[in-house]
Amino acid sequence: MLKSLITSLFILLYWASSGAAGHRFPVIVDPGHGGSDGGATRGNLREADIVLSVSRHLTKLLEADSEFEPRLTRHRDMELTLEERAQFAQGLERGLFLSVHVNASANPKAHGVEFYFQNQLPPDEESQFMANRENQMVDVAAIAERAPKSDVLAIISDLARNFRTRQSANLGEDLVLSWQGPIQVRTLPLRQAPFFLITHLEIPSILIELGFISHEREARKLADRNIQMAMAQHLYEGVKKFKERLDNEP
Repeated sequence: MLKSLITSLFILLYWASSGAAGHRFPVIVDPGHGGSDGGATRGNLREADIVLSVSRHLTKLLEADSEFEPRLTRHRDMELTLEERAQFAQGLERGLFLSVHVNASANPKAHGVEFYFQNQLPPDEESQFMANRENQMVDVAAIAERAPKSDVLAIISDLARNFRTRQSANLGEDLVLSWQGPIQVRTLPLRQAPFFLITHLEIPSILIELGFISHEREARKLADRNIQMAMAQHLYEGVKKFKERLDNEP
């Protein structure tokens, strides 16, 4: 009974805040890596530079739309910890978080765009490896120790996590449906993995892998400014689709 009541109140409050009239919808755009952490590289091509460019273009598109309030976690080539990036979403009861990355693999044939949300099922080996690589600078166990302990708070935390995961899956679905290239999505492009940023936020969140810098053809596309702008456009359209989904919920 208590869990059912809390569920109803939680959902009601979420939809009320998401559709609040006269308020722009917060969208946090987080270009991964930066500074001394260049991320994946290929020659002089750095993941940190590619994702910053795409994120800047996406932020400009969102700024031009009166429905959104974009927040860029970094505006230049600087280093941020994962916890510092997460702080941009602290206190938000609505909005969404996009963590933008470029992929790499020891297999030079690996290619395609992927969208990751918080995992509910055990991740596959590839997803677990990627998450461990991104999470290596964070003491996840220490953060878990700060989680609420009381029964009611545990119920609320569990419901919030499950609800946020469903909304993140919806966001990922809208991003996939809005993606028209120029780098094609992988087979099964919507995946789950325990990345820190998409696991420890209170709002729907997605980690985007824009393609493989280790793939020769995709690396050339990732370095192309026009293609970077096109990718930002498709991400914007996916965010727009997700916001329309929220607005049209009964």
